[in-house]
Amino acid sequence: VERLEIDTFGGNDIVSINTTDSTPYLPGYMLLSTGTENDTIKIFGTPDDDRFYLDGSLLTTSRSLKIEMQGQEGLEVWAGNGNDLIKAAAPQDAGYAILASGDAGTDTLDLSGSGLSESDLLYPLVQAFGLEALNLSHNAYKAIPNDL
Repeated sequence: VERLEIDTFGGNDIVSINTTDSTPYLPGYMLLSTGTENDTIKIFGTPDDDRFYLDGSLLTTSRSLKIEMQGQEGLEVWAGNGNDLIKAAAPQDAGYAILASGDAGTDTLDLSGSGLSESDLLYPLVQAFGLEALNLSHNAYKAIPNDL
């Protein structure tokens, strides 16, 4: 399968993509279109070291999974175990809230190059839980509180 398209149409929807056992693997990409209600896309990482790169409507993972997102009001990245990196370019321009959550291992939320400052990290723009490091504008912050 080179392309998978999912359209949730109306209603309040949650679309979950579970990669905890290193699947799914799509050589092409996935298109997720949600309706006009309150919709959330959730992605769950593997037990290994994962990388999640978010640039506007495109989420790419280190497992070769590319997801183009349309219409959602929220994105949740649950990194799982391992030393994980969640990198978001200009989340303030994405048009939806981002929740980034780490687990075991050393997990980093990298917003460098986004133009955000520490004072910009207020709900609903970005929420972070269980992360050990935050990188803003090329400055590293350690010991991130769980309720950032």
